[in-house]
Amino acid sequence: MVLLGIILILVLSGSYHAITSNATTEVAPVMKKCYTSIVIKPGETLTSLAQEYSGEHYESVTDYIREVMWINHLESSQIIAGEYIILPYYSEVGEVQQ
Repeated sequence: MVLLGIILILVLSGSYHAITSNATTEVAPVMKKCYTSIVIKPGETLTSLAQEYSGEHYESVTDYIREVMWINHLESSQIIAGEYIILPYYSEVGEVQQ
């Protein structure tokens, strides 16, 4: 009976090792949505700001501009140099194993 228990333990531990040793560990960045306030420079547009700040986290520049307009309570896409505008952006804050 003791021998059967030892054999069972060896078989189970070998199976567990085989399962865990074949597993691959992938690391993915953890992104956090942040906000910044900037002074609009002469010549800047919502499109130029979107191209600089949106990164790969929005489906389109238009989606980013809509969010910026909503955050800043803008009724048109016209912005004025010298005024402040709040812009969302994403920043990496760490990594997570998948």
